[in-house]
Amino acid sequence: MLFWQIMFWATFALLILPFPFKLVSMITGKDKRSFAVKFEEISNAAFLAIGLIAFWEYSYSSNTSSTPMFWYVWLSIAVIWSIVAIFKSSKLDYAKEQIGTKATVILSIFSTIFFIPMFIAVFNYAD
Repeated sequence: MLFWQIMFWATFALLILPFPFKLVSMITGKDKRSFAVKFEEISNAAFLAIGLIAFWEYSYSSNTSSTPMFWYVWLSIAVIWSIVAIFKSSKLDYAKEQIGTKATVILSIFSTIFFIPMFIAVFNYAD
């Protein structure tokens, strides 16, 4: 269970800790990215943050979900969203402009691998 707990907190840190700073920079106008990029980033983080509930439950309790269908639907949407983003994403297009295609591909692969434990935990929690 230690692996799941470590991954939960790493995922929590990646999704939640930067959120207030990003919101402040958007509200104050310091973030000069396009609306599409900002919207995709915030909506993606908010949606994935919902999965932290199941991730925490799986990591810290031996219970399974009383609403497994909700988590299966959430997981399906999260996986489809992740796959679609590989091919059509304002955020990735912006990243290519800023850091280049090679670095964007490397970061995308890392991000995909990073979120796999959360997806597995959500699946196991719902099962």
